[in-house]
Amino acid sequence: MRLRLVSLAAAAIATGIGLYMTWLRHEGEIAPCVAGGGGCAKVADSSYSEIFGVPVSLLGAIGGAAMLVLAWWSGPRARTLGAALALGGAAFSLYLTAVELFVIDAICQWCVASAVCWCTLGVVEALRFWRAGLAGGTPVTP
Repeated sequence: MRLRLVSLAAAAIATGIGLYMTWLRHEGEIAPCVAGGGGCAKVADSSYSEIFGVPVSLLGAIGGAAMLVLAWWSGPRARTLGAALALGGAAFSLYLTAVELFVIDAICQWCVASAVCWCTLGVVEALRFWRAGLAGGTPVTP
């Protein structure tokens, strides 16, 4: 139950960040960047902020909402899909963080917070999957 609560919290925060960033983009505004240096603006203005015209933040919001649903359900299919989506989201977030660091040469704190949520989801959902015995092994209890 604790893992599910962590997943629900991380998914809710990731969804909120994605919705907030998408709303700001729609309004033509840049998120406030506490770290300074204009990192958020530089990342938001980069070509990596969209995929085929769809804001990456919107993809994060949709993925986060899907994770909320999958974390709420407890069946084997939900855990399998949740683990797959969370690990895929974590991998994509790590890729985008590497792009920020090595290509764009700027860091956005909102992107980092989202990446932390997705990496948390990846670990927690993989544990939920494994503990349920869905990874081909014997179920493990806490």
